[in-house]
Amino acid sequence: MTNFTESEQWDTVIEGNDDLLEKYMSGKSLEALELEQEESIRFQNCSLFPLYHGSAKSNIGIDNLIEVITNKFYSSTHRGPSELCGNVFKIEYTKKDNVLHIYAFIVEYYIYEIRLEYQKKKKIKVTEMYTSINGELCKIG
Repeated sequence: MTNFTESEQWDTVIEGNDDLLEKYMSGKSLEALELEQEESIRFQNCSLFPLYHGSAKSNIGIDNLIEVITNKFYSSTHRGPSELCGNVFKIEYTKKDNVLHIYAFIVEYYIYEIRLEYQKKKKIKVTEMYTSINGELCKIG
């Protein structure tokens, strides 16, 4: 969504804002800054979800993902505006699709470092998943 030459990439952002849509439909030009601001607002209020494909193992698409995380998201915690925290789960399967390993990581992002802590011998059973929609936690599934 950062390539301003392809308007199709911005259609979803424009459609979600009546003022931008009216401006677009009347043929007026849209500034890159106003599109980026609307995109950031929609990310924060969970009405627009960025989707990135890649492989950390092969280092494909990671630069774009880190760029979006650092430029578009902020932490709602009281720890400071430059901090992002999360849990990362990786599941490895055998060739017959049997679960081989489940890894759990705690990721803490600061401006200058990314630290991964591997949690050994900790059994994890995921029974419920939640996401934030309009500031409220909602159960998935």
